[in-house]
Amino acid sequence: PFDLTVGGQTHPIEYMITGGSVENMTIHGENQTLGVTINSMSNGTLALRLPREVIDSQTVEGSDADFAAFIDNAEYEEPGEIEPEATDTRTLLIGFPAGAGSVDVIGTSVIPEFSTIAVIVLAVAIVGIIIATARHGRFNFGPRM
Repeated sequence: PFDLTVGGQTHPIEYMITGGSVENMTIHGENQTLGVTINSMSNGTLALRLPREVIDSQTVEGSDADFAAFIDNAEYEEPGEIEPEATDTRTLLIGFPAGAGSVDVIGTSVIPEFSTIAVIVLAVAIVGIIIATARHGRFNFGPRM
């Protein structure tokens, strides 16, 4: 497995690849994408077992939707899903041509890059600034008369 580190936590991503090797995996939260950097020597396939907590693709009603996949920024038709009965993972099978360098899997939700603690600390800091500003009117740094 590849150890994907997101927000200080490590998530093992199980994969199998033929015709190449996996170099790196990254999560892009702004566009719900798992980026996989590959080194392909020949035509091959990449099977990824994706934990739902890391990346998922669902409809508004909450049922599973198909993932989209791009190989070197060109859309890949029908990334095949295998083992659809798993509750905590989704397994995709993606074929790629020789020379491919990147596989991007796009879902509807990914694990946030910030932990919930970081969000809470940020909220507390903002509230503190608002209270301090309201209490003192405006900050004046000049000498008091």
